Amino acid sequence: MRTRLLLMLVLSLSVLVAPATRAQLPQRDDDQIIIVPSFGFDSIMPAERWGPIRFTITSPQRHLVGLLSLTYPQDGSQAFVASMPVTLTAGTPTAIDFAVCLPRSVDRMTLAMQNDRGRPIFTETFRISGSGGPLADLSATFVPPSLVDQRITILSLGIDDLQQAGDLWSRSLFVPSIWSSGPQNEPLEFEQRYRVSTLAPESAFAAWPAYQGLVALVADASSLGRLPERVRRELLHYLQGGGTLILRVDDNSDVWRRWLPASSHWDVLTLDERRPVEVPGGLAARVPPRAKAAGLFTADSLETASSITARAVRLTSRSAQLGFEPLWPIDDQRSLAARGPVGFGTLIVLGYDPAHLSALRSASGAAAGWAATLDAVITHDRSPGGTVWSYQYSSGASIANTQSIAALVDSAVVGGGISVLALVLVVLMLIALAVAIGPFDAIFLKLRGKRHWSWLTASGWITLFSGFMLVFPELQHSDISVLTRSVMTDALLDENANAIVSWKTGLNVAYAGQNGLIGPLDERAGAWWRGVSPLQNWYFDGSKPTLSPLRALQQPLPGPDGARASCLLQLPSQRVWTVRATMDCAPDLPPIVARLERSGSAYTVHLGQADLRITSLRVLAGSQPLEARSARPGQSISLVPYVPFNRDDDPSPTSTAPSQRDSVISALPAGYLADLPGPDERTHAILQMLKAGHYALVAIEYETDHPDLRLIGAERTRCIGAVRLLVPIIDSAPESSP
Repeated sequence: MRTRLLLMLVLSLSVLVAPATRAQLPQRDDDQIIIVPSFGFDSIMPAERWGPIRFTITSPQRHLVGLLSLTYPQDGSQAFVASMPVTLTAGTPTAIDFAVCLPRSVDRMTLAMQNDRGRPIFTETFRISGSGGPLADLSATFVPPSLVDQRITILSLGIDDLQQAGDLWSRSLFVPSIWSSGPQNEPLEFEQRYRVSTLAPESAFAAWPAYQGLVALVADASSLGRLPERVRRELLHYLQGGGTLILRVDDNSDVWRRWLPASSHWDVLTLDERRPVEVPGGLAARVPPRAKAAGLFTADSLETASSITARAVRLTSRSAQLGFEPLWPIDDQRSLAARGPVGFGTLIVLGYDPAHLSALRSASGAAAGWAATLDAVITHDRSPGGTVWSYQYSSGASIANTQSIAALVDSAVVGGGISVLALVLVVLMLIALAVAIGPFDAIFLKLRGKRHWSWLTASGWITLFSGFMLVFPELQHSDISVLTRSVMTDALLDENANAIVSWKTGLNVAYAGQNGLIGPLDERAGAWWRGVSPLQNWYFDGSKPTLSPLRALQQPLPGPDGARASCLLQLPSQRVWTVRATMDCAPDLPPIVARLERSGSAYTVHLGQADLRITSLRVLAGSQPLEARSARPGQSISLVPYVPFNRDDDPSPTSTAPSQRDSVISALPAGYLADLPGPDERTHAILQMLKAGHYALVAIEYETDHPDLRLIGAERTRCIGAVRLLVPIIDSAPESSP
């Protein structure tokens, strides 16, 4: 009888264990998932700026449908998880694109896939050998990326001769390091500063953040015909959001106009038919000095061609108003190229082929011609605002970014935190635990003759006190949850105060007074989220984050222009007494609009209706800053000269900006907000349009009880912001004499 029961028990256990055993068996070799990662452009990725990662995944035998997730440590407090619904067809390589914002000290990345029931399909981790080091090469198909603080990549969209030039320059490429023994301020040649990468048009990324880390994007107008509409639209968003696009017009068609936004506002250029023109002296003199970096022995071995086939560029009246300028004039009306702001980015139109500038028709000649052109037209800030140490673990691509994030987070944390009484109670409980495990157990058990049970009583005391410490925060918390949203908006308006281009960057700080969900809810098409941290420690262990992972779903969402790729935050949960900071960026409407009228030397600003309280309004028209002593939405206000004051006495976190790069901008509001990632890139275009004289800058600081996003889980919310409005100056009609 006992034998039968034993056999039945063994049989039952084998039936239960067999499925689990089969589930743990390794996959067959012919069913192994193949993952080939491609980081950035030629494995160069900017630190603390958005960049692309493309995973080419092949499932040899099975069709797979599920959720693909990429996980990496975002900062010293939290990991970031970007998820995307995917479908893998058996035997067919599928390219999956993620746009990520990697920190300098990222130590690992994990790619995992789950099916629709939440069961894991595969997981692969790419590790880093050390803080700030290269990614470990775990497979023959894995190319370790290089994280750089300075954006050194110029991306060529299908221009082969530029790639050949980049190959010649790469041997002289030198990325300055803070550890180098040479002079820190030694100027570098163009070929030493930048690296060229080439991307086939059919492989372009359909998300604007993928290009944010570039110095510039160079493309042929004809390559536009090979781009899907979604990619073209995202490239336009990249340009208008602060990017640089260098457009080579290589045929007689008008297809180049499709690179401009679809609005008569951008009727800025006309191009003549292709014909030979004389190379202007200013451009011709730039080519021979590039001979050595192009692989030639001396500059004497390279001459500039006397003429070049080109489409001469003509500027319209609108282009002068926007701040466009001719480059290398041919005569009073025509030039070989033009440069100016489009939205908050920079567009350079080349009516000629730089590869033909040199009389030497070879790879070296093309390299010299491209270097002469790109070095002259690229306006990228070549002197970043301060050194950011590669081992410093804090958010921000520059010192200005880091200081801005730290100041805004510090000003937003207004919770009371742990009381002194609670801290005293915790200390007393720890002392009581030590006494209970030590002297109390030793004396009490010895008197009863049961010292051999001390292992059990010690475990009991530890369990009891651990349980108390687990529920202690819930019993003792004496604060409320606070959610602060700080918003910076840049907008270009037309004469009717309609927004032509508008971008918004938000910094959100959640202080949890109790456990639960807290944060903003976002459904905007084209919005991208990430985590940030003000921590500035010199060593970081990414395996021990203090907060739960920050999760975002990356997928196209419907919008007025069709599907827009977004990376939207999923509402996070926080433990009591913790602080989480997140950042978002999206093309979005400004909270308030304005019109500016000029009558002689007097200016009047007309504000639109808005549900906010204006705390500061200043205007820059020409070189004289103006201000309104008091302002409300919907009013027409006469402006008076702005009188500076001691900004150290102003407690507003948006009003102190020690790192402002331009005295004109620093005279206006939005201090720390203007140094956030995103607004800092748009400042250059703002200055260009102000310099043209047709536009004025209306800068407004405000507070509001009705934020632009829905804020969840906080008993108290605080919403502050600033908006920089570029508005055309309208001259009022003179009054007729009686």
